[in-house]
Amino acid sequence: MIAIIQIICLVLQLVASGLSDTEAIDSAAKQFGLDPNEVRKYL
Repeated sequence: MIAIIQIICLVLQLVASGLSDTEAIDSAAKQFGLDPNEVRKYL
């Protein structure tokens, strides 16, 4: 559960820094070693 929250926070930080939502999801997924579609399920 904590990992999900960390991923969501990372995506939000990346979007706030100027990345598009797709770029932020892809980047967060890569950092956590996940498929971007897995990350999208929680957003």
